Amino acid sequence: GGSGGPSKPPKATVVQLATVKRNTWGTQPFDKHWLNLDCCGLICASMTYMLHAYGVYSFGWILLPPWFSTMDEDGYRELTFGCIFHRTLFITIASLAVFAHFKAMTTDPGAVPPDANPLPDLEELECLIKGEESPRVVQQQQQGVQQRKMMSGGAAGGGGGGLNHHGNGTNIGGNHGSSLMMQDEMKQTNQQQQQKQQSNGLSAVSQATATVAIGAAAVVVGGVAGAVATVASSAAPQKPSSSSSPAQSSSPPQKNHHHVHGSNCNHNKNNNALPPRGRRMCRRCQAFKPPRAHHCSICNRCIIKMDHHCPWVNNCVGIGNHKYFLLFIFYTSLSCGYSLSFLVWRFCHCAGGGGSGHHGPRCVDHPADLLPLIGLTVEALLFGLFTMCMMCDQWDVVMTNLTHIDRLKGHDTLQHRVQAGINEVFGTGRSMTSSSSALPHHHHHHGNYRRGFHFTWLSPLHKVCFPESVRDDIFGYC
Repeated sequence: GGSGGPSKPPKATVVQLATVKRNTWGTQPFDKHWLNLDCCGLICASMTYMLHAYGVYSFGWILLPPWFSTMDEDGYRELTFGCIFHRTLFITIASLAVFAHFKAMTTDPGAVPPDANPLPDLEELECLIKGEESPRVVQQQQQGVQQRKMMSGGAAGGGGGGLNHHGNGTNIGGNHGSSLMMQDEMKQTNQQQQQKQQSNGLSAVSQATATVAIGAAAVVVGGVAGAVATVASSAAPQKPSSSSSPAQSSSPPQKNHHHVHGSNCNHNKNNNALPPRGRRMCRRCQAFKPPRAHHCSICNRCIIKMDHHCPWVNNCVGIGNHKYFLLFIFYTSLSCGYSLSFLVWRFCHCAGGGGSGHHGPRCVDHPADLLPLIGLTVEALLFGLFTMCMMCDQWDVVMTNLTHIDRLKGHDTLQHRVQAGINEVFGTGRSMTSSSSALPHHHHHHGNYRRGFHFTWLSPLHKVCFPESVRDDIFGYC
């Protein structure tokens, strides 16, 4: 300074970091374990566990012992092998139902993370593989250059120069030579671009062949499912552009395969009609929302392939826990049918006069045991019918690969395949490689991809896993 004293050291810059509360249980992105703390859902989940415990007690300790046992003269009861077998089997079924319920309740149903980003389209993947620039980036650069030229031309024109918009074109108005020169240059540039578009025009057959090449390249980067979807979507007939002449639209297709496998990025660089790439955002989450995601107001998260929010499992049913939900209702319906069949069988046997011996099988030990059996009958009928209806309803969801929310939005069911829906619910296995196909119509696959039924489908102990090559395509974000 002017006084000659020592200069003060600069103050250290303080960086403010955001603090996030991380709970042990919850549904927020930073919580340790997934669990919806909704009071109604927790009560329904507790009732589910108590009803299964009541069924095990009534079936294994009230219904079976008087039936599958013998008593000696001293009044000592000896259980037969049938009683031990049926009791163990029923406990196993009920335990699988309870464990599947616990997994469906405490598993992330497919919540979208806050840092999720949309998947790149196949044009960008193709340019990335070839080491070229993205068509959208090139288009933005060309628009920036043209705007700078127009601004410089208007500034050179003085007070008479300006920007006037007429119709669909943009003309530079002015009374000076620089504005006229700029207008001539823009006309020449537009003519050159139209000539290049006409020379690089592809027919419908050549476009389909080019899409196959793009899809093969996208398998390496983006997965099989995205590539096959692009081939299917691009195979549809394309409408001719309005800028092309009638003679060009009626010209026969040129089967030049060498040109088809050329650079599609260069063809798109000259296309000024590229649609702007949007980013679908959730109004409540304030984050990216993938195509098959829906916001749940109870979980307060966007869930991938959300079917519904089930209060009995206290969680949303999505792509992450759909298997556990199906196993829960399957084993619950199986236990209800198991107990109900034994109740009907025992009722018919006792109504016919059997089970009245002192040393042989009896109907009940005490008259008070009828109350637990009546309660077991009501429970088996009520929840058995309910879970059977849910099984039929979910069967249609799995076979069509469309959730109830997708149906309400009017999504088409013809474009979805059965095997794709089954694979998304039960997984495809860890052994599937990037060269194997996830869709049923690809019969020439490599690797150890499992087809058909597998025992892990019935096990709530096995997680649903997808190969890394198709995981992003299934979830819709990266």
